[in-house]
Amino acid sequence: MNSVTLVGNLTRDPELRFFENKSVTNASIAVNESYKDQRSGEWKETVTFVDLSIWSNNGSENVAGSLAKGDRVLVTGKLKIGRAHV
Repeated sequence: MNSVTLVGNLTRDPELRFFENKSVTNASIAVNESYKDQRSGEWKETVTFVDLSIWSNNGSENVAGSLAKGDRVLVTGKLKIGRAHV
């Protein structure tokens, strides 16, 4: 089963779009990780940015209507990695 759980902060306000019988909300989150560098002993931080597409009539509208940039979120879903088109 392809399932991931991410915790991060929204980097922009969610954008809701409608199609014939579906809605989708697009958003992006920043996932931060702190770790101690083994060589220097200093604490460091990395950030991973993840784009989200929420495909669900009730779910996408709820996300768009109740969340905003900066909000802390926990996201569970399927991971799809896009390919670059040349």
